[in-house]
Amino acid sequence: MYNDFRALDPSKYLDKVSPGRTATIVVAAVDASLQSRAQADFTCDGVEDDVELNAALNLLPASGGRVVLSEGTFNIVDPIVIPANNITLRGQGRSTFIDGDGLATGEHGIVISGVTNCTIKKLAIQTQQSGYCHSSSSRLSCSLRLS
Repeated sequence: MYNDFRALDPSKYLDKVSPGRTATIVVAAVDASLQSRAQADFTCDGVEDDVELNAALNLLPASGGRVVLSEGTFNIVDPIVIPANNITLRGQGRSTFIDGDGLATGEHGIVISGVTNCTIKKLAIQTQQSGYCHSSSSRLSCSLRLS
């Protein structure tokens, strides 16, 4: 018996299929290796890198995904905002450094608010508020606002 599934009306089955695929977007720092910059979806210029970081996060599909940061320093003047559920922001360990010295005093480097199942890992972050913090797990609280 042969079934031609192309003839099915997908609107009748939307609640039974996967909600969508996740994606991975790679962002390179201005001082990352030539290879990292060549393979990146976004390359930061070292000035207001939060613009590229937030653009990458906002490009992820509604089902979530990962933004992977290269090695190097990302200079931010506005917070990085995790915009949706099921998002991971991942660096390369201590070699990925988010420098928030350009943030206003008391401003958080990364904001996670009103979303669930989000992970921040393998990066270091510094802001005027909290000094140096390092994370190797999703339980980072320094320089973050979680709500």
